[in-house]
Amino acid sequence: MDILAVERVSRLLGARGRRFAARMLSPAELAGFDAAGWPVERQAEFLAGRFAAKEAVAKAIGTGVSQLGLRRIEVSGSGRAPACRLLDQAAAIAARRGVSRVLLTITHDAGVAAAMAVALGPAGRGDEDVPASDIV
Repeated sequence: MDILAVERVSRLLGARGRRFAARMLSPAELAGFDAAGWPVERQAEFLAGRFAAKEAVAKAIGTGVSQLGLRRIEVSGSGRAPACRLLDQAAAIAARRGVSRVLLTITHDAGVAAAMAVALGPAGRGDEDVPASDIV
């Protein structure tokens, strides 16, 4: 689980602009962020939620976000249930730790964004053959 004040992200966004988003979002996430055309307040809320989600995923896998890399944890699902996809080295690290699936939820309220992630292993669930790059 991770929680983050949207105002903190708003300050970073104001100081660093799009560079802040580019440092934490995967290429697909960044393309969606750029295309959305949101006002700054919504951009900060979105980025706070994504950052909290990526931190929560890294904690659930049992590493720090610095080991997995923010841009290698891809979160999708605007307007629907969020999903997590691990890319490249992050997928390999998760597989070595026995993680075959990550469940994720994100919420925003009262100026904070929070996320919770649960890392699952195969444990007889029938998904032993899921490639780590397809973790959802």
